Amino acid sequence: PYNVVCTHITADFDTLASAIGLAKLWSLGLYDKSIDETDTDGIVNGPLPTYVVLPRGAHPDVQRFLSLHKHLFPIRSLKSLPGFSDNDIKKRGKNNGNNKNKNNNNNMDSNNEYKKNEGLQRVGLVDAQRRDRLGPAEILLPHAKLGVTIVDHHVDAESDIQEARNYVVENVGSVSTMIAERIKSKGIELTEAEATILALGIHSDTGSLVYDSTTPKDASMLGWAMEMGASQTAIAEHAKPTLSDEQQGVLTQSLVNINSTAVHG
Repeated sequence: PYNVVCTHITADFDTLASAIGLAKLWSLGLYDKSIDETDTDGIVNGPLPTYVVLPRGAHPDVQRFLSLHKHLFPIRSLKSLPGFSDNDIKKRGKNNGNNKNKNNNNNMDSNNEYKKNEGLQRVGLVDAQRRDRLGPAEILLPHAKLGVTIVDHHVDAESDIQEARNYVVENVGSVSTMIAERIKSKGIELTEAEATILALGIHSDTGSLVYDSTTPKDASMLGWAMEMGASQTAIAEHAKPTLSDEQQGVLTQSLVNINSTAVHG
């Protein structure tokens, strides 16, 4: 059995950092109680391998960081997950097609790959709440036996993920702040790489604490990440404030409305 935490497509530092942080919590068996309150099995509620999946690439700055540090984190490709290789997906599609006209008693739980304590248990989605932000990783959602957890800081967003059992949404400047607070509250020590990526996540989505959405909690958790050993050299090299939500909206609208004209062929 294993868990997966997904970033959104074209991952930025905040979604990557929060995914890595949530994966650390889950790998230690630290889950939200509301997810597991109806499930008493000790195996799937204890420490499990938890992988981070970037469904469709990352921003260039994040790619540059990962080219140096990816080996320090539990990052895997979607197709490398047990049960989700190209052959597995094709086989599952055929099985589902063959079972369409069978009664409900012949559901996928009767198949060995869907045994309760095997395969994918939980899926986490950080810094996003909608299916289209998962890209190809959307295929994971219906196979998460213990449901989907959404962790986000966009309080006005609406989710269309029906498989979600748990929503954790807070009005802070960064999801990394939310995850860092949970790690700190559990008294968990961070590696230098983990502290650094959490600090980069907070820097990224708060504009190094200058955006209007920044809260005292963001500043506090950034300070804690520094106490945990975040590398100031790496932060100075990689921390480049992203566009604020308002700026991103303007850019998106501009791209939607852009017109191109061919002159003389």
